[in-house]
Amino acid sequence: MRSSFSDTDCIYLLKDLTGIIKFTSFTDKERNISEGVSYSEMITEEDPISDEVNHIFADMLNHKAEELAKYTGVVAEQIFARGRENTIIVSLARAGSPIGAIIKRYIRFKYHVNIPHYSISIIRGRGIDTNALNFIRKNHPQGIMTFVDGWTGKGSITSELKKAIAAYNMQTGDNISSDLAVLADPARLSAIAGTRNDVCIPNACLNSTISGLVSRTILNRNLIGENDYHGAVRYDDLSKQDVTNQFLDTIESHFSDNTCSPEPLGESCVNAMIEKLSVDFPVADINKVKLSIGESSRALLRRVPYLVLVKNINNPDLSFVLHLAKQKGVEIRLYDTMDYECITLLK
Repeated sequence: MRSSFSDTDCIYLLKDLTGIIKFTSFTDKERNISEGVSYSEMITEEDPISDEVNHIFADMLNHKAEELAKYTGVVAEQIFARGRENTIIVSLARAGSPIGAIIKRYIRFKYHVNIPHYSISIIRGRGIDTNALNFIRKNHPQGIMTFVDGWTGKGSITSELKKAIAAYNMQTGDNISSDLAVLADPARLSAIAGTRNDVCIPNACLNSTISGLVSRTILNRNLIGENDYHGAVRYDDLSKQDVTNQFLDTIESHFSDNTCSPEPLGESCVNAMIEKLSVDFPVADINKVKLSIGESSRALLRRVPYLVLVKNINNPDLSFVLHLAKQKGVEIRLYDTMDYECITLLK
């Protein structure tokens, strides 16, 4: 599928459904999800991002570029150590796509090796795109894959990935690692991470305009055949707001040969956090609990939250979350969020 990424940065293995799938309204999407329809069967139109949000993104990127470059180096060094010249980055579309691209750029910067980077679909409750995995394995039989995403929340995708890759390996006789690499791992569930702190990764503030103008992925069996990749649409009408390559170029400009040592994994607080929330709030559906800055950012952009819980309202990494919460009239409350900086609860 074509995107605004250069092919040297990222290749999406997705079926292009632009102009083929009908858009679902935001209201209908929320109703369908509440009735049990998978979010992956639908796609909504994406509105232009406001100037104010774009300014917050730009300020956040400039403020955090050096820090993000450091995290990128920590992750890239561990990934490259696993496979050297046989390394393949497989990012999880679409939050992982710009992260995979910047990791690829770092490896090229440090080791002068141009490794492949593919971005493929994984969908909560429906698994990974096995046709995309088959393509990668066929074209790179000696390749050592590492899966990449932006951050961890409560670990839903981490768990989905482990389950999906175990099933794929059993079916094919392969031995692909299901370890996930992320820039920020507050859930403490990823084998490879730039930091275990809950920090703002600026691409969480935007949608397609930071991900090559590509939508989130779609798995609608009326449109996706047995041998097709999972699908997506392109929002070409938003091309004037596209900052995909600006994001990559800005972080790359801060690359350094001096990388930090990785932080230890530590103990995850996800289960304790969910248990605490279930006592303090009438939360019936775990999928309506969004842990971390990244997950809260996406929830505020796409869903209907009713409450944002924050540890420290003066944390500059929360500027986007707090802005969107205030704009949408979502209650903000101080709360002990444990290892997370913020948590968002959906209606």
